[in-house]
Amino acid sequence: MVKLDEVAARCSGVATAQAFRLNELNLYEVLGHDWFVRLSTNFYERVFDDLSAPWFRELFLTASKEDAIRNQYEWLIQRCGGPPLYNERRGHPGLLGSHAGFDVTEAGAERWLLHMERALAETADLRGDVSGGGGSDEPAFKDARCALLDFFQHTAHFIAAGQRMREGKNVLGSASGRAGARQRQKRTTEASASVPKTEAAALQNHLVGSPQSGSFGSSAEAEHPGRQEQESLLLRRTLGLGAVLTGVAVLLVVWAKCGIRPLKVRS
Repeated sequence: MVKLDEVAARCSGVATAQAFRLNELNLYEVLGHDWFVRLSTNFYERVFDDLSAPWFRELFLTASKEDAIRNQYEWLIQRCGGPPLYNERRGHPGLLGSHAGFDVTEAGAERWLLHMERALAETADLRGDVSGGGGSDEPAFKDARCALLDFFQHTAHFIAAGQRMREGKNVLGSASGRAGARQRQKRTTEASASVPKTEAAALQNHLVGSPQSGSFGSSAEAEHPGRQEQESLLLRRTLGLGAVLTGVAVLLVVWAKCGIRPLKVRS
């Protein structure tokens, strides 16, 4: 039976346990409320200005940039140990259901991660302004960013795999653990070239250098218990029924060509 968490781990190169290490941390306390607001702002500024990939930018044009920023930072704050702002305003955020209207492909997941990694690099020095702490060199801050990146990488591919399952496609897609690692290195190299040297060094040291790297509760937690298994079972039953009906249709055509009539049951 296919489990989306396992598929996401293979495609992203981030093990499920590593992806949800943030459950053991309170990133809201470490990073602060305003840090998440700034992260989401930096992320969507990049997304809405992404003229080099219009297909990706168009995925987000169903909402205003301001609404997109608010939805993301409220969800992240809630997910990372802060107040349940998203639930209070919009209800329970089912992960796959909330992305059902988007065409989330592997390419889309990788493009999303590219912008998020760059946003993380840009937001790296905010903590000193928020909490008066030691800034981006503090170990707790570095660890928090590593945990977030692992979570984002795993989750982006979890959503893409869920869409492939709904569409009856190969759930594993074309990526593998090695491919995911190569893609992350390529994204990081591109991101490093677009930011100042100090930020590029932070990106290399604190994002790529996360423990065991090869990404909204657990991906499984975000949906109802057993949802993945139910979807997989429904897909297999649907495909099986389609095969049976196709076989019956072919048999009837053969009978007709051979002049064979189905037997009549005597009453």
